[in-house]
Amino acid sequence: MPFRVKILLVLVVAAMAVVAGMLARQALQPGPEAVPDASVPEYRPAFSMRDIDGDMREISEWDGQVVLLNFWATWCPPCREEIPLLIEAREQLHDQGLEVIGVAADDIDAVRAFARELDIPYPLLVHPATSLEIARAYGESLGALPYSVLYDRDGRILATHSGEMDRQQLQAFLSDAFDDVLIQHKPD
Repeated sequence: MPFRVKILLVLVVAAMAVVAGMLARQALQPGPEAVPDASVPEYRPAFSMRDIDGDMREISEWDGQVVLLNFWATWCPPCREEIPLLIEAREQLHDQGLEVIGVAADDIDAVRAFARELDIPYPLLVHPATSLEIARAYGESLGALPYSVLYDRDGRILATHSGEMDRQQLQAFLSDAFDDVLIQHKPD
């Protein structure tokens, strides 16, 4: 085989590898998933878990509200980055019926300390072993955090999101339940 043909063949294979990598990266890009997805149930599964005060809580306590269920952990940098934005969303939409509920796959003492540090105003449920199992029941199939689920007042799942959300993504995510969502950044 002539040298030029070998070079051309190597360049073609390299180009194909680059394109395949770009397509794979794009396919794995986290973002809102259209519901229904085969792994996402139509309605929120029931579960109970202890909150950071040690009280047993049922997810059904928040029936009648729009719920953004956020699976996270203190050891997860994207989770930590996303939480201030979730706090802002809750503050701005709570009067319209939004409740954010954090489900931590973590140690309760670490979650308590982090909640105090950020003054997290929404309920935090904690169980290191079952949190990820519950996330799977809500359609999380990658084993990654954060993972968010939005469901309506009747418990019907509207949207899911794998990975950290930025302000625009969160606004789009919440627009499935609220009109004209504009999450304003509150200055410190």
